[in-house]
Amino acid sequence: MAVTTTRITVETETVTIVHQAKVTRGWCSGCQGDVDLVITDGTAGVHGASAEQIRHWISESRLHAWQTADSQFQFCVRSLLQCLSMGTNQ
Repeated sequence: MAVTTTRITVETETVTIVHQAKVTRGWCSGCQGDVDLVITDGTAGVHGASAEQIRHWISESRLHAWQTADSQFQFCVRSLLQCLSMGTNQ
């Protein structure tokens, strides 16, 4: 009797939606590297995280974020994705 083996490969993608912001490349001192940065005037929303959760991540230095001289906020996309992948309750 022949044995049949079936291999199933599942590929996934993560889509993160950031409202009212633009993206550029720049240096993140937290990651120590060149990364994608979200630039906003502070009114951006991130699908999957509340404003309170984002402030919590920043206060714990898990989300790399800073304010520029022209009062815009920059967020490191790499650290944002790490925060979102760990869930909003952590």
